[in-house]
Amino acid sequence: MPHAEATPSGAAPDADNREATPARDECIFYHVIDLPDEAATPGSWDFRDTEVEYHGGFEFAGKRVLEIGTATGSHAFWMERQGADVLPYDLTPRHSWDLLPAPVQDSRQVDMRMRKLIGEINAGFRYCRDRLGSKLSLHGGTAYDIPTALGEFDVIVFASVLLHLRDPMGALQRAACRAKTIIICDRYWPSLDNARPDAQFAPRLGDELPWGGWTWWYVSPKAYEAMLQLLGFTSFRTTVSGHLHIPSRDRIALYTLIASRS
Repeated sequence: MPHAEATPSGAAPDADNREATPARDECIFYHVIDLPDEAATPGSWDFRDTEVEYHGGFEFAGKRVLEIGTATGSHAFWMERQGADVLPYDLTPRHSWDLLPAPVQDSRQVDMRMRKLIGEINAGFRYCRDRLGSKLSLHGGTAYDIPTALGEFDVIVFASVLLHLRDPMGALQRAACRAKTIIICDRYWPSLDNARPDAQFAPRLGDELPWGGWTWWYVSPKAYEAMLQLLGFTSFRTTVSGHLHIPSRDRIALYTLIASRS
């Protein structure tokens, strides 16, 4: 899920504390996940056969990883199975998205719908975690203010979240001092000049959603590379791969930028 509103950076992790498993019909699932002894979850994206490509072939074994934008948890559970120490991190109903209500929308109603949606997506994570027997706990917060109590990381993964932020550079700036490797997974836009730092403001009247969510930016990998160079990163590798988008029944091109510094 995308991230917005800040919380005190020194606050203790807003984890789910292993809450009781919700009922399946209380959940919204963003990822398709295979579960034991029952049908796979529904979802908007199916990464079951493409997790390696989605993460650019990065070796996660033995790494401490913060995944920003966990949603249902497909990527977090996969990294856990690869031997990573994963901290799933996402909005909770205490945090609001970077909302931009349209002129005809009631901003309070939009915010209420968004917080309800976030809670149902958090429930989907807990449901899948418990069914899979995972040891992960969901930590709550925003991409702009990662709690200092979470510590330092080998890797921070932005899981298709930066395109939904009003200030992606601000989020990267706050993450850069917490890890030596940053992985950005994002939509590959053929309309951009992907050979150079290119970006486009995306919101248009008529495209608004009832819960206020937007794709804020179309950003080329070279643009993120330029941002990360300013933050001290020196090594970059970008790959592009296709992943099954359930609503369109098509494989959508996503890119993975792996940036490291010494």
